[in-house]
This record gives sequence, C-alpha cells and structure tokens, in this order.
Amino acid sequence: MRKLAGKEGVIEVHKQMLLALSMQCIPQIDRVLHVGFKNGVGIHTMLDLIKKAAEGIYHLKGFDKEEDLQALLFLCLGGAYVADIAHRIFGTPSVSTIHS
Repeated sequence: MRKLAGKEGVIEVHKQMLLALSMQCIPQIDRVLHVGFKNGVGIHTMLDLIKKAAEGIYHLKGFDKEEDLQALLFLCLGGAYVADIAHRIFGTPSVSTIHS
C-alpha cells in the first residue's frame, strides 16, 4: 500500500510538470530544462524552475561578447585569482567558463 501511495504521488508530480509545459508559453523552456537536466535536479526542483520561469522570476545567466572578453583580459593579465575576484565582484564569467 505504501509503495503504491508513493508512486501515485510521483505520477501526480509528473502530471503537474506535463501540464505546466503544455499549458503555458514559457520563454526559453528548452534552456531551462537543459540546465535542470545538466545539474541533475529532481522532478520537484524542475517543476519549481518551470513555474519560476513562467512567472518571469527565473532568468538564465547569459554573457555577451564584451563580458567574455573582459573576463579573458582579467585572466590573462592577473591570473586565475584575479579573474575569480572579478567574477565575484563584477559578475563576469567564471574561470572555468572562460577556459571552455
């Protein structure tokens, strides 16, 4: 009985996610799902991300070319420590993002 009750709850969450995906026009939903799957989040967290994206609260971080070049300049001139400090202070891409 407990196993069936637990599985029923999981099925309900999956139904909620399917309903949220089908009923709303969510901008960049493919990116939201990609980030969620890449980070290995669970179904409840994924549903929360979709709800936040639908409400306009959740935004993906994207860097333009100028920010990428600025972070690369910090890395080349000051090294990884300076690039990390610039990432934390100015919000530039992280050192691992610059390398990739």
